[in-house]
Amino acid sequence: MKTKNIKIEKIRALMLSSLSLILLLNFISCNDDESCEYVIADCEETCEIFEDFEDETIGSAGNWQSIANSAIGVSFDTATNSNVLAVQDGSGESLIFNTADFPTNLLDGGCELKYDARFDFSTANASNSLIIYQGTSPLAYTFRAQFSLNPTSAHIVGGAMKTIAVPLELASGTSLPSNSYGEWKLIGASNPLTTTDITNFNNLIQNIDGVSMRIDGAGGTESWWFDNFCFTQCCPE
Repeated sequence: MKTKNIKIEKIRALMLSSLSLILLLNFISCNDDESCEYVIADCEETCEIFEDFEDETIGSAGNWQSIANSAIGVSFDTATNSNVLAVQDGSGESLIFNTADFPTNLLDGGCELKYDARFDFSTANASNSLIIYQGTSPLAYTFRAQFSLNPTSAHIVGGAMKTIAVPLELASGTSLPSNSYGEWKLIGASNPLTTTDITNFNNLIQNIDGVSMRIDGAGGTESWWFDNFCFTQCCPE
């Protein structure tokens, strides 16, 4: 019996060694294409699911649309050697939104959505960030939530592009997801949140009809530039 066990262990060791050799050879020959995706770490950021704008036609707006009380310009432009989404606001409440370039279940994209933004206005800074909604538009919605930036993460007037990281996870207890940049807020709900509020947010983040950005910071004419909407597929706990 002892001899038989020794033989079995030798066979197992040989199989493991062969498997390790195969994986090593595949890794060495991998050129970061679809056939090698299993080798690539799940923690990498990807901009392919959403938008990095590099393949967009300058002057077009792609799948981005606008809602405004007055004229608002939305188009791809070039800035700092990159293609960006440039938005020029008129007076009145204004939003841009997109109903196509995203996964309906944001949790399928990853645990975090990062994007770059720059804001320019005469005086005020802006705490605007990502809005998600269920409905026909950001203003005709059944449920809507927005990620509100804290003061230290607010967009500074005339500042450089700033990267914002929005947490993508289910809510639990009596609070919505948050991080060092800010926190999610469910429109129409007030603290302390109820069990129904938590359920509504969790349903929303997994079944969105669109994403949106408020263009207004303090009223008047404002300019925004957006770039590199990218998902992170694993986040530190």
